[in-house]
Formats: sequence, C-alpha cells, structure tokens
Amino acid sequence: MTTSVTLALTLGDVDSLQAAYVDLFERGGLFVATQTFYPLGQAVSLSLRLPGDASPSVVATRVAWVTPPAPLEGAVPGVGLHFDATATGVRDRIERLLAGRLAAEGRAP
Repeated sequence: MTTSVTLALTLGDVDSLQAAYVDLFERGGLFVATQTFYPLGQAVSLSLRLPGDASPSVVATRVAWVTPPAPLEGAVPGVGLHFDATATGVRDRIERLLAGRLAAEGRAP
C-alpha cells in the first residue's frame, strides 16, 4: 500500500466549487488539477478551503480517477478524489452550498 500524500485545494467561490465537485462517487468527491501522477487508490489528505472558510480542513480521500498530464485536447490533467467515509461533514457542507445549483441540473444532493 502506498503512503498518503497531501494536496491543497482552495475554492474561493461557489462557481469554482461546483466545477470541482464530483457527485458520481458514492460519497462525493472533488477534482484537483495537478501535473503530478497519482495512482488509483492512492490515499490523499486534502487540505480543503471551501467558500467562506477562514482556514482549510483536512479531508481523507482516495484517487478514484486520473486524467494524465498529457490528456486529450481540452481535458485538464488532475485527479478525481473520492471522499473517505469519515468526510461526511465536508460532503454535507458542499452539498448545502450547491443544493440549488445541483437541483437545477437534475443532480439532487
């Protein structure tokens, strides 16, 4: 098993949060743009600052998808991070921030 790495993500507004949020995962997650390759299943401690946060929270995640550094045209390289079962508070907060927007897209939280 690989050791955990740390990534940081600051989402200063709800538009940025909506663009990064991944609701396809069972427990939700976020996309983090990065040029560094991380293997599927890699444990990642995500230092996450949501809109309105004075300081970041650390969230346990795992790499669930990878867009490599040389992706198809138009794709942003990075990783899709699936929230750990312990991250329910962060997921719930994100879904509250996005509730109206997700519902408008047919993606009810």
